[in-house]
Amino acid sequence: MQVFKASSPGDRVLGASVQAFVSALGFYGPRGLQILAENGIPDPQPSAWYPWQAYLDAQRTVYEKVGPNTLARVGRRLVQEATFPPALDSIHEALSTLDADYHTRHEGSDVGGFRYTRTGDRSCTVEVRNPYPCELDRNVVEELAQRFKPGDSPAVFVAHADEASCRKRGAEACLLAVRW
Repeated sequence: MQVFKASSPGDRVLGASVQAFVSALGFYGPRGLQILAENGIPDPQPSAWYPWQAYLDAQRTVYEKVGPNTLARVGRRLVQEATFPPALDSIHEALSTLDADYHTRHEGSDVGGFRYTRTGDRSCTVEVRNPYPCELDRNVVEELAQRFKPGDSPAVFVAHADEASCRKRGAEACLLAVRW
C-alpha cells in the first residue's frame, strides 16, 4: 500500500484513533488539532467516523513538518495509553491481536492490516500492510512487544526482515522481524 494514501475516498477512521493520535503528540497536541482541522477534522469525537484520507493528510503534515520521529513516538504512545484485557499475557498473544484491533478502528474497501506469524518461542514476524508510515507501525509493534515481553528477556528487537520489505522502498507491505 502507498504510504499516506487511503485505498478509497469512502474509507473511514474511528475518532478514538484520531484522539489517540492527538494525545500521543503530547506537547504538540494543540498543533495536531489545528492540523486536523485544516484537513477537515475539527474537534474529533471518539465514537464518530472521519474520512481516513483527511486523517492521513494530517499525519503526512506532521511527518513532513515535525518529522518522522514524532510519528514514531506516536506509535509508542498509542500502545502506552491503551488498555488491554487482563488475560493477555504474552508477546505472541498481544501481537496476534493487532489486526482485530486495527479493523475495529478502520473501515473501507481495503484498509489493510497486520498479519502475525509465530516463527519460534521467542520470535515472530508481523506483516504490516496499511498506509501509515513504517516508523509509526514499527514502534507500535516494538512497544507492544516490550510491554508483554517475559521478565527473563533483556530486550525486544524489531526490524525490517530485509531491505526490500518496506513500503518506503515500494513494497506492498513492511515485514517486521520481532525477537526477544
